[in-house]
Amino acid sequence: MGDAALVIEAVDFSLLDAPFTGTPVPIDETEGPDPRLEAITGLVAKGSYAEAARAAEALLRTGVRDVRLLGPYLFGLFVSDGMKALPVLFRSLSRSLTENWDAFGPPGKKPIFVDTGLRWLLKMMSKTLEHHTRLKDAQWQAWNAVGNREPIDEALRMGDPLIAALGALPKSACVDPLRTLLGTLRSHAQGVPYLPPPEDPQAKALAIAPDEEDDDEDGDDEEEARPAARA
Repeated sequence: MGDAALVIEAVDFSLLDAPFTGTPVPIDETEGPDPRLEAITGLVAKGSYAEAARAAEALLRTGVRDVRLLGPYLFGLFVSDGMKALPVLFRSLSRSLTENWDAFGPPGKKPIFVDTGLRWLLKMMSKTLEHHTRLKDAQWQAWNAVGNREPIDEALRMGDPLIAALGALPKSACVDPLRTLLGTLRSHAQGVPYLPPPEDPQAKALAIAPDEEDDDEDGDDEEEARPAARA
């Protein structure tokens, strides 16, 4: 699975989880593919997902808005944060396909590139989850720890709107891979415990406070048991 078990550091994965502002920086490919995008593709092909995510982030930071960055960047988020990444990842996908869609390039080939890239992303997420589930390794155990169920549930609630956004794309073949991923996440979630409910401070205080009524009753019993003073 390449470096999928590595922790990715110093990458800002929030860049797609907000409305775009400013003018996108165009990529000129009139004389051939952009070498920066080619380099990211090469890193992905080698399984160097951490490096690919860093390179994609660097381009996004400069204002480059190209749908070919979505897959490497968002898969890096999943590699880094696992189940806890899912809400930001799904929101980023949804924003990219709706409110931020017009800001993305490349012109003309955008529907083809986004379909190819997102199919890869969704299938890789499913395969990565299935891989570690089969091994029952340390990564799988970490994904089953307390604190993972809530983000999984939050992401699953975004499933239907995301399916609708993908289905609205021309030439989209991403809906089935997304449905497969959602099913895999539902199966995984069944074994993940919820966080315990927060402790009520008032209830805790009452539990440890002395029972004044019992103390009063004890005092009454002592009075009754004390012999009367002799005249």
